[in-house]
Amino acid sequence: MEFMGPFKDRLEVANRLIGEADFRSALRLLHGVLEDAEARGDDYATAVILNRLGRAYRGLGNPALSIQYHMKALDIFQRMEDHRGLADTYNSLGVAWSRGGDRAETVKFRLKGLEAAQHSGDLRELSRAYNNVGEIYREEGRCAEAQEHYLRSMEFDRQAGNKAYEAVGLHNLALLAMAEGDIPEARRFFRESLVLSAEARDKEMEAETLVRWGTLEMQAHRWHEAEDCLKRGLALAETLQSSQLLGVALGEMAAYHRARGNYLEALGALERLTEISREEYRNIQASRLLAVPVEMEVERSREKSQELAHENKALRELIAEQVREIDLDKEEALNLRDRAQKTLEDSLLALASVIEAKDPHTGGHGARVAGYARALARSLGLFPGDRQRIYLGAIVHDVGKIGVPDAILGKPNSLERWEQETFQRHPTMGHQILSRIQGLDAAAEVALCHHERWDGKGYPRGLKGTDIPIFARIVAIANVWDNLVSSRPHRSVLTREEARRAMTAERGGAFDPDLLDLFLDEKEGISLLYRPW
Repeated sequence: MEFMGPFKDRLEVANRLIGEADFRSALRLLHGVLEDAEARGDDYATAVILNRLGRAYRGLGNPALSIQYHMKALDIFQRMEDHRGLADTYNSLGVAWSRGGDRAETVKFRLKGLEAAQHSGDLRELSRAYNNVGEIYREEGRCAEAQEHYLRSMEFDRQAGNKAYEAVGLHNLALLAMAEGDIPEARRFFRESLVLSAEARDKEMEAETLVRWGTLEMQAHRWHEAEDCLKRGLALAETLQSSQLLGVALGEMAAYHRARGNYLEALGALERLTEISREEYRNIQASRLLAVPVEMEVERSREKSQELAHENKALRELIAEQVREIDLDKEEALNLRDRAQKTLEDSLLALASVIEAKDPHTGGHGARVAGYARALARSLGLFPGDRQRIYLGAIVHDVGKIGVPDAILGKPNSLERWEQETFQRHPTMGHQILSRIQGLDAAAEVALCHHERWDGKGYPRGLKGTDIPIFARIVAIANVWDNLVSSRPHRSVLTREEARRAMTAERGGAFDPDLLDLFLDEKEGISLLYRPW
């Protein structure tokens, strides 16, 4: 049965408002349409509108009220034995119960949704149902079954020309790839999902994709890409009326700042997140005064508010420890942070001297590479905090050589195959050492990836192009340059011009071509930072 009649135009407007996440406007419109449908005694129209009301309330972060409206619609569709309506309602209930945190009810209604969709043969509901069941499998870690259901869902979307739902399927495939550790594949799915959600004007999906993509880039330690995605996602979420989505965006932004050591910014994001939770709690209490029975949602919001307040308190204590229990005066906090950074730098320089003691011919190599790398980062326009992280990572980029036998490090002739294999383990060893030290995530990344090549022929992971973290690409150039122009027992020192020719020959091979051009640019003067030995 198709939904036609006098309510069609207004319902289409409501659907558009929901797609644009303007849930409050949709609710105002839908409640008026519901009154008209009930006055006319049109049960089918009433049930359809009830489901739309359920979606709007879910979008506002109120799954309990959403469930109530969907259950009213379910009663009508069951009496009518309308499989398409039942599929729509079961699918919606599965999502609402998922937001409400009840796993058993979520699974029950998602499976019912698939059964009803198969009876109805409706492409839209089949897509939703397969996607929802795929979520069950993904949450259980059954990746193969999840992928199969997501792909079937997308087949129905393409048949129906439904870009908005296809974007959802791609988004979920990205989450699945993330769970399996396939970062390049996840990145590709997020990119495709973002394009489709923008074309479909689904701002909520667009914002959520940006935020989750930012989370992916954080996991990959691609900090600039992560910040860009999170900022865009947060800005879009702020234009919508979904407190749930805005809360997720703020939570991920707080996690980003904590990972970068920006504790004051992290605190600011958490404080905003706490205030959103409190506002949501106040709104629900107001709903109770209007006799709306949403006890489950009140309790959920109260618990969330308490959880955020606890995390907020913990972060405040962390900051207090960082600034030695003084007031959070920003200027003084930054001064203390600078002193802590200086202490860390001195410690890493001491560690670098231990590494270089194994090979006295490389004396000062770490400090020089760090200087070159920081200068290149400055010319590239990176933020001061990132320039400092690159500098510290460059100091200890060869820390893994601690685990390489001295006979191999000091061998003047070509290495045997087994010796070469032993030597090539030092990036992994360095990563293992540095990743255990809090605050040295970027240094660990540099240690692991500074022997990767732009053409994918490096080691230890064979990364290619921009999949190599930019910090490591910078240090790789600085490292090779210093090796070429510094004294070594088994070869003569190259002049700067000879070194320039040697590195230019590897432009686009070993090195990021744009970064190499900037490094060798005489106007920038980076390669002139130290005199050749």
